Amino acid sequence: MMYYYKPIGINSAKIIADEERDEREKESVKRLTVLDESFSKISNKIMRENPNIIAARLKEFYDQIIKGDGELLEVNNDIKEIYIKLLNFKVPKKAIDRLNLINGKLQFIRGNDENQSKKVNMDYFSVRIDEMPTFGGQLADVGILYKKIRDNFLTLSKGTVSFESNCREITIGGSWEFIPYPNQPKEELRRWERRLGSAIFEIKAGGDFIARTTGDDGAVLESESSQDSWIFTTVFTPESDTQPFSGHRQFGIHKDKEGNYRFFARAIDRVWPKHFISYWNGKECTVLDYLNIADATWNNLMRNVSKFVNSNGGKTTVMPADIKRVNFNIFFKKFRSSKPVNFVGNIDQFKTYN
Repeated sequence: MMYYYKPIGINSAKIIADEERDEREKESVKRLTVLDESFSKISNKIMRENPNIIAARLKEFYDQIIKGDGELLEVNNDIKEIYIKLLNFKVPKKAIDRLNLINGKLQFIRGNDENQSKKVNMDYFSVRIDEMPTFGGQLADVGILYKKIRDNFLTLSKGTVSFESNCREITIGGSWEFIPYPNQPKEELRRWERRLGSAIFEIKAGGDFIARTTGDDGAVLESESSQDSWIFTTVFTPESDTQPFSGHRQFGIHKDKEGNYRFFARAIDRVWPKHFISYWNGKECTVLDYLNIADATWNNLMRNVSKFVNSNGGKTTVMPADIKRVNFNIFFKKFRSSKPVNFVGNIDQFKTYN
């Protein structure tokens, strides 16, 4: 015969209390993992590797220390390094001097939280080159392809978009075009075509009546140029006023983890809506509308590059965009460096680097 023995006394009371507490904690953690998906992803991985950790204690740690930065945990560390470099990129003096000639000024990613979006946009758009095209009877190498895309960028970057506004029950049809800054358009085009750096472009917004009425022109400065990439930095100019986004966007060609070349555009930037549009529609929904237009702009560029390569005998695949949007102030606080990055250069998106 088997007997069920239950301890008695102070020690037994403690044992029973501990067991009951553990059961409550297990039930609590079950609820927490349902209610907090981010915590669930982190805790499941940690507890698989460390089975002795008590989930409730881990949740306390998560709430106190990690939760405020939880968004950052979703950004791959390798990719994060790229955006940290772009965040800390310092525009060279020679480029700023050219900007001063038109009474322009850099539009910084930080310093105007009242008007800019709370979240920072970090994106990567790309088209994979499956087979190289042929130009003038010659099979292109990566250098020739990069030059051809850059030479045709002003045409390839033109586009239109139609979308339902997040602010009002209306459909907005917009268009955009990069043009040499009108102060000295021939000089801007000369600098661009000869890869001299520091070219300035206005981004003209247009489209239907609503888009033309509320259109938000912008301008960018070519702040860095190398043999396989360049960077556009957002700027204020007398012609365009504030730029709809503040930050840096890099374009170029590099290899993916399978060894295929990709033409890409990636950026770290924040939405800066025109004041009266933000005031009239509300800031949050206006930010969403601007992001829709931005995503359409770079998806359009990738489609046009794809068509351009294919029309010259190559083969391409437009790849899914990789977009992360996290709290800017948290990202800035953790990754702003006192030592600026003077040159970003082309960085592979797909592997670890120092």
